[in-house]
Amino acid sequence: MVRAGQMAQLQDLHPAFEELLFVPLTYLDYFSAFKVWTFLNIVMVTLSLGLLRRMFSEVGRLSPLFLIVSVAAFAPAVRALLEGQDSILLLLLVTLSVFLLTRGRVVMAGAMLGLGMFKFHLVLPLALVLAVRRARLWLGFFPVTVVLAAIWTMMVGREGIADYVHSVVQGENLLAGGRRTGMANLHGLIAQFAGKNGGNVNVAAIVCGASVLGVVLWTVWKRQAGTRFVFAVASVTCILVGYHAMIHDLTLLLPVVLMLFAADGPATRSEMRVDTALLIVVYTTVFIGSWFWQWVNPWWWIPIAIWISRKYGRGDAAAPVA
Repeated sequence: MVRAGQMAQLQDLHPAFEELLFVPLTYLDYFSAFKVWTFLNIVMVTLSLGLLRRMFSEVGRLSPLFLIVSVAAFAPAVRALLEGQDSILLLLLVTLSVFLLTRGRVVMAGAMLGLGMFKFHLVLPLALVLAVRRARLWLGFFPVTVVLAAIWTMMVGREGIADYVHSVVQGENLLAGGRRTGMANLHGLIAQFAGKNGGNVNVAAIVCGASVLGVVLWTVWKRQAGTRFVFAVASVTCILVGYHAMIHDLTLLLPVVLMLFAADGPATRSEMRVDTALLIVVYTTVFIGSWFWQWVNPWWWIPIAIWISRKYGRGDAAAPVA
């Protein structure tokens, strides 16, 4: 449609500027394009893992075989690959952003994060948490966002953007028939308790999401936390409070899981058993939610939150604020 000049008629849950990335693939037949995109996703996962190994020494100590198995067994990443989703692209951009933060290049980190605005409902809360005590991040984030918004406007016009907003709201309303209970966020969790006829689910999700985001921002500010803690909490928070989160969006949690499993701490047998148990619980939860019972999807955050509290509850001295 972009190649044919029909950009104003695009109907997608993502802003139209993202479609420019896929225009080169339209010169291939569908299956060939899918294979190329899958190959690029594998490359992006590999790059993300390489950056994590360079950023955090504890992840670097994990064997390459363990990392490969960890990705292959992580259901959200597998779903993203099989469905040709863009979650792995966002994973790479977020990982690059945090990598730049650890190198003190805060403005560039913000610019890299701004490139992920094709999923603004996840990137905006992520940026808010990462920017606590790193206000210069906005100097890179906002210019990139403005440029992308301008490109979007040139592609579809203001009416096209208005139609996009309408289609997103309408799409969310269509989930009111009970399918939103499978979303992997607070919206899905609240919908489970409210039932199919819960007319105030959207309002409750907004209020709860804003409250959770406020508590997280206050906690990060008060704690003056290091990069590890902020990265982990930001990744969890952005998925929980986002208005829309499917199982493949949990691909963003892969670095967090690897960091928590490999994090420095007492290397007693008891500690190792707890870490292994939490790893199994997280992987099992997302696996069951991905392939069998969608109602499990909103519950992934409980073992992750417990894990973060255990590993970083007493401080994150190993990683100073960038």
